[in-house]
Amino acid sequence: MHRNKDSKPIEVGISLAPAGPALRTTATAVLFAMAGVPVLAAVVYAAVCLLRVRRRS
Repeated sequence: MHRNKDSKPIEVGISLAPAGPALRTTATAVLFAMAGVPVLAAVVYAAVCLLRVRRRS
């Protein structure tokens, strides 16, 4: 009986928490992460290309 009570405080806290700001923050964080990964990859790729070109010349 006690296990069931102890296993669900997080779910209750999430359901009771104000959903608007939390969802906005989570959504923006996810969007920044999804947008940041390709940007970081492009920056690293560009840096590697520039280093290779500089080494050749």
